[in-house]
Amino acid sequence: MKYNDGKTYGLLKLDYSRRNRLINNSKLKLPNADTATIDDRKFTEYLFGGENKNGLVKGQLITNKLGYNIDNFKEFKKEILERGSIYPSTFKSELKQGKRYETRAFFYSQDKTPVNVEIGWLVDKDKTHMTSIYINEVKNNED
Repeated sequence: MKYNDGKTYGLLKLDYSRRNRLINNSKLKLPNADTATIDDRKFTEYLFGGENKNGLVKGQLITNKLGYNIDNFKEFKKEILERGSIYPSTFKSELKQGKRYETRAFFYSQDKTPVNVEIGWLVDKDKTHMTSIYINEVKNNED
């Protein structure tokens, strides 16, 4: 794979590197990752349904690249929550509603191609919930 599909190989190395960073530094773990939540309406009324054009565009890309849609969003939800625990998170800013964090994680398409997904979280004391999710291409080994 290293020689036949260099791009995929590079993404696999980056995936390993990200997960390893959390293993080596537990302070990078998303606060309350084990009890984080996602409101079903994020899927049914934003990504895969509803009338918000920005959300529907994100949802269509998720469907095209990863195969998730309104019919199997609960499986997607489970995958997101798992990745919140195995990838490092980055503190982004503080709002009056809480602290914003971002997790860059890899999901895998049906043909096993790595897809970079950015997940936004809001942490308010002992509660964490997902606020956004979108596919974002990795540029030149960015991390």
